[in-house]
Amino acid sequence: MAYRMITRKGGSPATLNSYTQGIQRYTNFMEYSDPDALLEAIKAGKVDVAKTLDNDETGYIDTMMNVPLPKVGRKRGGVLSASTIHSDLAGVKKWLEVNEVEVNFKGIETPSVTQKVESDRAPTKEELKRILNHASLRDKTLIMLLATSGLRVGTALSLDWGDLDFHYSAPDVVRITVKRQGGRKFSNRNGRSQANLFVTWASPEAKNLLLEYRKFREGLGEKIVDSAPLFVSHEKRTSKRGDTPKRLSESGFQFNFHNNLKKSGLNQRDNFYFELHIHTLRKYFRSNCVGVDESYREHWMGHKRGYLDASYFRAEEAKHIDQYKLCLPHLAVFDSGQGAENESLRRRLEIAEKGQTRVTELEEADAAREARLNSVENGLEAILTALTTKGQDPYLTYERQDGSTFNAPSIETLVAVLEARRKLSEKKTERRD
Repeated sequence: MAYRMITRKGGSPATLNSYTQGIQRYTNFMEYSDPDALLEAIKAGKVDVAKTLDNDETGYIDTMMNVPLPKVGRKRGGVLSASTIHSDLAGVKKWLEVNEVEVNFKGIETPSVTQKVESDRAPTKEELKRILNHASLRDKTLIMLLATSGLRVGTALSLDWGDLDFHYSAPDVVRITVKRQGGRKFSNRNGRSQANLFVTWASPEAKNLLLEYRKFREGLGEKIVDSAPLFVSHEKRTSKRGDTPKRLSESGFQFNFHNNLKKSGLNQRDNFYFELHIHTLRKYFRSNCVGVDESYREHWMGHKRGYLDASYFRAEEAKHIDQYKLCLPHLAVFDSGQGAENESLRRRLEIAEKGQTRVTELEEADAAREARLNSVENGLEAILTALTTKGQDPYLTYERQDGSTFNAPSIETLVAVLEARRKLSEKKTERRD
């Protein structure tokens, strides 16, 4: 079954893992030691699959919906969700088909998945900051990539360095090309279609972290080539043979992410489920694609009917960039990249405005000082004119030791000036009172 799903159908390893767990749960429910023993009993006619799945109250579906499973190790207990039961039935059906066992699944009443068991939500910027502050460089990079690209976690973990193009500067983003291949979820599986890829983007914040993460791995001796996994399970010094570290698994990242939630105080549950989990990062991306044409957003998230062929994307690339630029201020978590540019511009304008205000204040102060000087000069001229009119000479002639002479205000003139200043001061005091 694994060969048919992965090699022939281009299926996802995550789907195969889900099917395997469903088959094992059904085997345990039927109290058989392993799936092979159960399959032998089914072929021998000892087990009626349809009845064991669909019987009221005692069948697999009703039992799993109502009887809590025990906690095993780190795995929590509780009843199965409707979506998990759907996945289990799909796994059992595929398992029986591969082994040439015919069962009529059309008559089996499956639970409705329209009613959500959990109520998850997109994280806020402040919550993302708290999570990132507790994450390692690798996990921080992956979280930022998911939050600003809209990629599914399984798709992001299947990427190689060659899938990323860092040669963009306006804006300073990363282009991510996701081609149809095993391990990547593509909703449309029409093998004759030429729509074999979708493209998304990562923000300047994610780009800086990706480059920092790459530099860190290269510092440990790893040679990063196009075929090297984008994210690896353990960063360690490589041997002289240049061994490539193992690709990071989804379960490994999920375990670390939940640990970061716990450290951040954000591990609240709603009916057994975390309010925040890995897949809510896609919700963060979707909710922050503000002002973007819906068709572009659906393409970036890899939704059905959003796939393109390579030649068509090249013709549309400029439009994609223009649309993604609209998202950058909203996707920014730490206000870097576009947010930092906006903040820097705002500060420069603020400084310029303050500088202009100071210049204006100085100009006004100079004008006021000039007005006061003119007022004093006019007052002196008026006093001198008045003294001259009264027949008094406002100036006296004085002789220096060398015999030369000079004119200076007389004592009467100085007294008149002081008296005029006193009266002016009294008038200003009266105005203030």
